[in-house]
Amino acid sequence: MPNTTYSVPEKLGILIATEPKIAYDSAGVGSAPQFRFEALMAETETVFEHVPYKGGTAFGADLLAGRTHTFADGTIGANLAKANKIKLLAILDNKRSADFPDVPTIHEIIQGYQIPPTWYLLEGPANMP
Repeated sequence: MPNTTYSVPEKLGILIATEPKIAYDSAGVGSAPQFRFEALMAETETVFEHVPYKGGTAFGADLLAGRTHTFADGTIGANLAKANKIKLLAILDNKRSADFPDVPTIHEIIQGYQIPPTWYLLEGPANMP
């Protein structure tokens, strides 16, 4: 992208419009980030290449090395952004983050995008009292 004065929403739009093959990382097949990218592709009528990993740290390393274009994550991405190693493009939530108030929500960039609902379980061993 030759013009570095583009806003983050413009950069994301340019990436979607011009990159022939966007590769995105996730913590694995069926993970919440994969579902969020699937919804993003459906909303924007784009196709991203899914690069699934077993866990999160390896995909951050591939983004830093330039082997992939983007990933959706919480803790790893937040830490890399605070260290100025990556640029946050959007918050994949309905409201802006208190930690990153200048980063727009995905709704501000792509009108009508619906974030897929996610849920997590608290687990323990089967013999736990």
